[in-house]
Amino acid sequence: MKISFLLAFILLVIGSLLLLGVLVDGALPNIMSQMKEQITVMESKCLITMKGLNCPTTSSRRNLMDDHLPIIAGVGYSREDHTIRPQILQSPSSVPTSGEESVVKTMKSAQEYFSMLFPRDGQTVFNGLYSHGSAATDLIFSRFFEGNLFIADIQKQYFTHTVSLSTIQVTDEFQMIIDLLPYEMDTDLYMQVITSFGDSIATNIVYGGVIDLTTSVKSCYNDPSMLSYLDLELQLSIDDQTDTSSLPNGYIRYHKVAQLDIVGGNPQISSKRERVSTFASNPVPVKFETIPIWRAFPDGPKQANMKIIYNNYIQSKADQVNQMINDLNAKMAADASKLQPVTVFKQDRKDSIIENFGSRTSIANGNSVEIDAFVRMVFQVNFPYDDPTFIIGLRPKIYKNLDGSFYFNFLRGDCDQYNWDVCKWTSYVLETFGGVSLKSRTGKDECIQLAFGQSVQTRYTTSYLYVCTGCTPYISQDGKSLSCGCPYIE
Repeated sequence: MKISFLLAFILLVIGSLLLLGVLVDGALPNIMSQMKEQITVMESKCLITMKGLNCPTTSSRRNLMDDHLPIIAGVGYSREDHTIRPQILQSPSSVPTSGEESVVKTMKSAQEYFSMLFPRDGQTVFNGLYSHGSAATDLIFSRFFEGNLFIADIQKQYFTHTVSLSTIQVTDEFQMIIDLLPYEMDTDLYMQVITSFGDSIATNIVYGGVIDLTTSVKSCYNDPSMLSYLDLELQLSIDDQTDTSSLPNGYIRYHKVAQLDIVGGNPQISSKRERVSTFASNPVPVKFETIPIWRAFPDGPKQANMKIIYNNYIQSKADQVNQMINDLNAKMAADASKLQPVTVFKQDRKDSIIENFGSRTSIANGNSVEIDAFVRMVFQVNFPYDDPTFIIGLRPKIYKNLDGSFYFNFLRGDCDQYNWDVCKWTSYVLETFGGVSLKSRTGKDECIQLAFGQSVQTRYTTSYLYVCTGCTPYISQDGKSLSCGCPYIE
């Protein structure tokens, strides 16, 4: 009897505890759900994004007066996808301003390019140049770097408003988010803050509009006036001018426009000049400074938790960017190793005229190639009285190193004394003969010249040989000199 009573008591206690647990669980607030509800409320407000005014509903846009545009600072910002997020800090009123500025940036490496796309803490963020930020590296490569190119970005910035924060004071709406977060670490809850509000807060913002021109330029093009040509080209675009005759022909040949973007103003206006006049009525962030999002949290456990989540997030994104840099560098290295044309010229000994020598061929880094023509070297002990003692054929062999530099020497052939076109070729490489060097110097992206010096007993059928690769060779009008310029862009 006592055992039955004890068992019943135990079951009653267990049942009560289970029921209490259900009630407690049901009574406990679902923090994630409450956070998402609050975030939805904050996201329902109109915001000026990097592309212009964005209102979740048509009615909210319709109720928004022109003189009440949300030209504010303290909004969230995601450096990953370059988007403006809901407001975090209280913002003073904007101050109307006016002005314009041209900004030019050149990026000659994947590191410089991605540093522009994903600026570090404390670096100014610029609107523009973000059209391909989240695209695959192969698209970025084919647009900007393929073919030994570097990126030049020039933008005309038009200023209409400024907003600057002097203190860090969160909005009532964001304070509710902070209040909901637990003091102990909860990775999912704290990560939801970055997911919804971004990793940074935009503080001092200059609003207006931007016309951005991104172009790729041949790396070997080194005209000191190139940046002024960029500025002129952008101005022609702003003025809707299609006539580019005011630009140097060389600049036109050595660059290609990869992207022309305009943000701010009325997007339904096709004329860029007319659209500029509407920037004030529909401005966008032109440039701004940022602080890490954890700075919005008061000192204490919650700020410490948010800082840990922030640092882990930034490190993971840095690893992703480094991988993109490595991928792009690998594509650039592979592109540099592609076949490049090789052109060989000879210079006649009698009239000094330069002409093609052999067939045009190609060579890749780390490889060699032989030319299908040869120079004759005639060795005659008792010149000019006796027949040639022997005739050697010199067939150029070109070697290209992994870094793109190259040099050449000659394969030896033993030629018939009576028919100099018939030679028996060997694999023997000839680099000197009779104290004369038959190996060229090493060069890169140029024409390398080798002189064949005459002697009493040794004569050559040509005076100079030129091997050109990595550049575009030009013979002068009189045919007696050779230059090798930057290759035209394809």
